[in-house]
Amino acid sequence: MPVIGIDPGPRYTAVSVREGDTVILSSTYVRPVEMQPVTWGVLVTKLIKEEIISLYPDAKIGIEGISKPNPYNNGVKSLNDPKYLIYLGMVVGSLANEFPDAVIVRPGRNGKKEWYPEELLGRRPKDLLGSNNNAGTRNHERSAFDVAGEVESRLRDGYKLDTQEEL
Repeated sequence: MPVIGIDPGPRYTAVSVREGDTVILSSTYVRPVEMQPVTWGVLVTKLIKEEIISLYPDAKIGIEGISKPNPYNNGVKSLNDPKYLIYLGMVVGSLANEFPDAVIVRPGRNGKKEWYPEELLGRRPKDLLGSNNNAGTRNHERSAFDVAGEVESRLRDGYKLDTQEEL
């Protein structure tokens, strides 16, 4: 059974469909610079639903969530612009609203593991379903692959959306 992982982002949102360790489809959507964040959240959710979820309507879905911002970087107070976290929240909220049964996967080392299938390394294979829309990076696709990999074990462990830790 395919599992879908989504790595939402304020600029790049990636989706990976996997069956075990096999990549079936991988796409990265890129927000146009002139597009407003709320519009992006709604649009990318609609694109994912139409272009990917419709192909795998019975697949379980995982969405990478959001962690609390840390006001310190290496022990030094860092006043980062919160707009990116706010924009990210808009995308995550739009996806979670559209896919209420999705497993929310805690962010962390997604996209930074030691092993990935060859299809997610280097240049995108021409025969891989999906697209990267000239994203210039595959990092988000690897993160989406990792998110999809967490779904089955979280469900087996009794995952329930309403019992997950809040920010």
